[in-house]
Amino acid sequence: MPNTREEAEYPISYARVVYRDYLLLEMELAVEYAPQNFYCYVLDKKSKATFKQQIRNLGKCFPNVFVSDNEFDTDSSGKEMNYAYMECMKILYEYQWNYLILLQNHDVITKTNYEVMQILQLFCGANDVRVQEPMMERFNESLDWTFEGLNLLKHPDKLKIPKIAMTFAKGQAPNSLSRPMVDFMLNELNLTKILAQLEGRYGIDELLMPMLQATEELDVPGGFTRKCIERGIAVNDITR
Repeated sequence: MPNTREEAEYPISYARVVYRDYLLLEMELAVEYAPQNFYCYVLDKKSKATFKQQIRNLGKCFPNVFVSDNEFDTDSSGKEMNYAYMECMKILYEYQWNYLILLQNHDVITKTNYEVMQILQLFCGANDVRVQEPMMERFNESLDWTFEGLNLLKHPDKLKIPKIAMTFAKGQAPNSLSRPMVDFMLNELNLTKILAQLEGRYGIDELLMPMLQATEELDVPGGFTRKCIERGIAVNDITR
């Protein structure tokens, strides 16, 4: 049973990309576990077979813990991390929750579930995404980054100026995304090409969410403004 009525009424979901140290991950789940929440794991395909089996067995123990059948070739440069997170979004989409927290293998939650719930409620639907000036060497500027060139919008008729380009931005991989933001990413955006164009550079898991967050013309739910980028002001996040 949930510890409090407030927690029962405010489920949270987690997506975590994992590749090693099973015991740590099991203890982390034991600490953060709440029956009303949802947990999704995505495996690095290079992980040891024993580790993969342990994680998959863990997913069989709880009705709200899921392990993706698809594995991804992730690494410290952020390679395929965005694909892995998107995989968990698709799995978790079928369930009811208020925020999705994106985590990496060794991220440890330092708040109780009640405290996390209180913090997320204070966001009032805003996404917790770090946004700062981009490191342009992480982008291939010779590519087309316009909405039209990226075939970004599933319903392009909703935008009158398709030649608008994405705002380049940088952030961090762990983020907290509102449910409407995840709905928007899955149902309104076609991320196929932008994900492909981000691959091949360093730190690409730190780019997609800040770009979506800061591109004002997209008007993403819980989004932000690029004015701080233009002024050289970094907007920090608290998820990390």
